[in-house]
Amino acid sequence: MKTRLTLVAAASLLAAANASAAPTAAGTLITNQATATYNDSTGQKTVQSNIVTTTVQQVASLTINNGTAKSGAAGTQVIYAHSVTNTGNGPDTFALSQTNTGALALTGVVFYLDADGNGAADNATPITSTGQLAAGAT
Repeated sequence: MKTRLTLVAAASLLAAANASAAPTAAGTLITNQATATYNDSTGQKTVQSNIVTTTVQQVASLTINNGTAKSGAAGTQVIYAHSVTNTGNGPDTFALSQTNTGALALTGVVFYLDADGNGAADNATPITSTGQLAAGAT
């Protein structure tokens, strides 16, 4: 069952980061040992290196779908629905914020949860983060 978290915002959210393939899960152990075969004056020899084990560290990554263009009169509320997907290799929580760029200065930007994805806020309680999302969850 895929968990869905959709955010309804009064402005567009953050920039999206791209992921090209499913990453190795955080905490995965990778073990390696090299073997070499060579010849010397006494014949063929085979040697092995020591075993090396490393743990995959957690790497944060996310994507945010693009909202559709909307317009509104000055002083009116405009709602933009966006989905945040955790494309990292472990569970993570992402802070939600808005930054003005260019000539447009947005004020009163608030984020709300829309867990059922219907484009309407579930309640009137603003959120400041996604809450924990499992790797691959939206």
